[in-house]
Amino acid sequence: ITNWGSKTNDVKLPEVLSMSLMKTNFETSQALHYISKRVKKQVKFFGICGNKDKRGITTQTVTISRGNPEQVIRAMKARDWDPKVQLGSFKR
Repeated sequence: ITNWGSKTNDVKLPEVLSMSLMKTNFETSQALHYISKRVKKQVKFFGICGNKDKRGITTQTVTISRGNPEQVIRAMKARDWDPKVQLGSFKR
């Protein structure tokens, strides 16, 4: 998948990438800031469905405007990725 504005390739990123966020003992805002730094996108491009408790294991839907699933997966496979934050179930 190429960059959104690329005119030389036919492949375009979807408007919104939706995924499931599972976090353990993380606040929602902390998790979004953590993910945004890893995928090199500003937090303003992320959308969430409500807030969840900090304590415990919680799951919620997150969207990234013009998100690239390969970039997110690559960031998750890095050695320094915190196992308390997991993403999956990518949808376009």
